[in-house]
This record gives sequence, structure tokens and C-alpha cells, in this order.
Amino acid sequence: EAENLIIESIKKFFPHNSKDLSLIDLFCGRGLYSFNFAQFFSKIYGFEIDDSAINDFAQSIKKYNFLDKILLFKQDLFSESLFENFFNKNQ
Repeated sequence: EAENLIIESIKKFFPHNSKDLSLIDLFCGRGLYSFNFAQFFSKIYGFEIDDSAINDFAQSIKKYNFLDKILLFKQDLFSESLFENFFNKNQ
């Protein structure tokens, strides 16, 4: 119930033409927000460090056929290498 309220509240702030935009889901866990917001964005980049969460999320990505939409990365978000490894390569 609380998760649905949060998701609905966040959706109000999405740009009307967000289908051409990408979303970065930091600390994505098992993908709650990525899956709920996938319909609004062209790509979603999920970042997580926990192996268990990554495995569960990866299985769900396959199960729900989001392979072209959601890209999952194992990354320590407190390291500076995030910018070196991801953002500099994808500019």
C-alpha cells in the first residue's frame, strides 16, 4: 500500500514526453521502481551492489521481457568509478 502511494506520487513529476528519456535507478534493489516506471521511459539503468538483489532483478527482467528496456549494473555507488566506468563511456 505505501509503495503504491510512493509510486503514484513520483509519477506526477514525470515529464509528459518522458518516453524519449532514460531513468537512472540508483540502489535499485530488486527493481520495484524500475518495473513500475518502465512504461514511461525508453531505457532504465539500474545500479545495485547486492548480489542477491541483482540475481532476483535479472530473473524478473527476463521473465517480464524487459531485456531491451532495463539495463542492470553491479556497482558500488559510493565509489568514484561509477562516473569513470559508466557515464564517460555512455556520453
